[in-house]
Amino acid sequence: WLYGVVLRVRHLAYDQGWLKSTTPAIPAIAIGNIALGGTGKTPHVELALRTLVDHGPLATLSRGYGRDGTHFHEVHREDDASVAGDEPLMLKRKFSGVRVFVGGDRVAGIEAIRTTAPEVKAVILDDAFQHRKLNAGVNIVLTTWQKPWFKDHLLPAGTLRDLASRARQADAVIVTKCPANPSPDEQRRWRERLKLLPAQQLFFSGLNYAAPRSLHDSTMTVKTGIGTVALLVMGIADAAPLLEHVRSLFQTVEHIAFPDHHAFFFADQ
Repeated sequence: WLYGVVLRVRHLAYDQGWLKSTTPAIPAIAIGNIALGGTGKTPHVELALRTLVDHGPLATLSRGYGRDGTHFHEVHREDDASVAGDEPLMLKRKFSGVRVFVGGDRVAGIEAIRTTAPEVKAVILDDAFQHRKLNAGVNIVLTTWQKPWFKDHLLPAGTLRDLASRARQADAVIVTKCPANPSPDEQRRWRERLKLLPAQQLFFSGLNYAAPRSLHDSTMTVKTGIGTVALLVMGIADAAPLLEHVRSLFQTVEHIAFPDHHAFFFADQ
C-alpha cells in the first residue's frame, strides 16, 4: 500500500505539471512494461529495428543493465559487457548500421544523441515507459500471456513496479509469449481484462524457436526425442517458456538457473 501511494503521488505530480516532462526533438518510441522484467522488451526492440530499418538511420537508448556506471556511452562492437551492458552489446553486434547508446538519464541521452549523431531519424528506447521525465512520441507496453498485470500485484507482494492503470497511457499494448494466435473472441476478452481504452491498439506475439544446433558443428543435426539428455543453462528473468520448449524436445532435461543478466565466471562451472 505504501509503494502504491508513493507511485500515485509521483504520477499526480507529473500529470499536474509540478514535475517537468520533456518531449524530445527526435521521434522516440518507448518499449517498456510495468513489471520488473521478463516480458521480452529487447526482442521487441529488435522487431522495431527490423520494421523501421528502411526509415533510418536509427538509434537505440537504454540504461545498459549490468554495466559499470550510468554515464552516457555509445556502444561499439568491440566493447565489453561491463562497459556497454549485455543487451545493448548484443543489439550492436546484430545491427551494425544502428547507433546504440546507453545512459541512465533518458532525456539527457536523447539530447546527446541529437548532438552526437544528428543523422538519426528515430530513437528506440528499451525500458523507458516508467521514465516520466521523458514524453516519448509512441509508448508500447508489454505484458506476458502467462502473467499479465491483472493477475499480478505491486511490489513487494508481486512483480509490478508501476500501477496497472498507467498502461492506459500507452499507445499500444503487446501480450507476449503467447502459445498460439488467440481467436477474435479471446482477443476481445483480453481487451476487457486489460481494461484498455478504445483508442489503444492491442497486439499478440509469440516465440518461434529454431532447431537445436551443435556448438562445434552448425551443420550437424542434434538428436532429440527418446533417450536424449540436455543441460540447459540460463541467466534470464523468465526461464519458463524456453524450459518448457526444451523439455518437449529432450527426454531428460537438467536446468541450471542463474539470475537475469548474470555475468558468468569460471567459478560457475
